[in-house]
Amino acid sequence: MKWLLKLIFTSGLLALMCIFCQTCKRDPICCLGCGNCENFPKKQGVGISEIIQKNSQKKSPCFNPINPEEIIYVKVEGKKHQLIKYNLQFNSETVLIDNTRIVGQPKWGKAGWIVFVKSDLNIYLIKDNGDSIRQITSYFENNHPSFLGIDKFFFSVGAETSPGASGNKIVDFWGNRLDSIKPSDPGGFFWRNDINNNKEVASMVCSNGNKCSISIHNISSQSNTSLNEFESSGSNDITGIFWHPNNNDIFYSTYREGLFKVNKNSKTITKIRCGCDSRSYRNLSISPDGQKIIVERVDATDYTDNPGSWTEEAKIYIMDIDGKNEKNVFE
Repeated sequence: MKWLLKLIFTSGLLALMCIFCQTCKRDPICCLGCGNCENFPKKQGVGISEIIQKNSQKKSPCFNPINPEEIIYVKVEGKKHQLIKYNLQFNSETVLIDNTRIVGQPKWGKAGWIVFVKSDLNIYLIKDNGDSIRQITSYFENNHPSFLGIDKFFFSVGAETSPGASGNKIVDFWGNRLDSIKPSDPGGFFWRNDINNNKEVASMVCSNGNKCSISIHNISSQSNTSLNEFESSGSNDITGIFWHPNNNDIFYSTYREGLFKVNKNSKTITKIRCGCDSRSYRNLSISPDGQKIIVERVDATDYTDNPGSWTEEAKIYIMDIDGKNEKNVFE
């Protein structure tokens, strides 16, 4: 009788597991990292919600493109901002830039240069040993620079007063304008972006109100391909994007919905990790061997529904390329 009861119990458990797995295939909420991930209740009353930033923040990581054991990231302690080079194997860090506020994600190039944006919204270069810092642009509102090869940059320009107005520009290491690019959609431009070895720009493109897509622009052929189209709701806005070294998969994060990848050929979207109000993902990077994801994860706590305020802390997490084995780099 005991063996019969055990068999019935085991069969029932397996059946429940099968039902759960089938539900997860249909339900995008079912994915890695859903535990302890919660959406806040609707705020009560009137007034502007307040987001309180913790004193210590670690943001915007990027892998060394030729060494999977090294990253750069932005470290914030109160009002002090630093660009840090960190060795994952030896847990050692080097301060590359001190007391300089950096906006967005610095990118590390294969020739040993790092490109970044300061609070004046101009683009700067520095060697990965901390030497030879120099300013590349001298007009307002330049964002999201990415390396195009080893000696050029692609970036977005938001100010109409800049030379050539808004859109996307390609410049060399001395700031010389080489080209201007715009998406085929009127009024759109490539915002957060990353470029693969085939000179393909992956980016979120928005135009005509809240209509957006993850798109690829091939710089060589001047062709555009839309991988998916969606209406921006805030929670699904792209907060980070990065090519896998295979030049086929694009990994991206959203403000509240999690980590994803999309294949440029099949256009298949795979959800890697869940996001929500209490845990969201921002800037990310893929290791040069294609095995790891490193990402800025923002944990939100101490929510109060009146007026709808919470506390945020940015941390740096590393995980396998499929989203498994997520862990805090500094714990």
